Amino acid sequence: MLLPFLTNVENILSKRTYFSGDRFSTADTIMIIILEMTESLGLVENRTIAQAYQKSASFG
Repeated sequence: MLLPFLTNVENILSKRTYFSGDRFSTADTIMIIILEMTESLGLVENRTIAQAYQKSASFG
């Protein structure tokens, strides 16, 4: 169930700077929390776009 979700997230992030558009928003904060949770389960390891987004948005 999470793997198709992560694939969709990566597809969105490959086309945008932030999750909901060109500005950082609450959606990005929620997505960072979700990615941190999936990372703790080892599901983000091979997903470079999600990892890069998580790192950049955490400091944005």
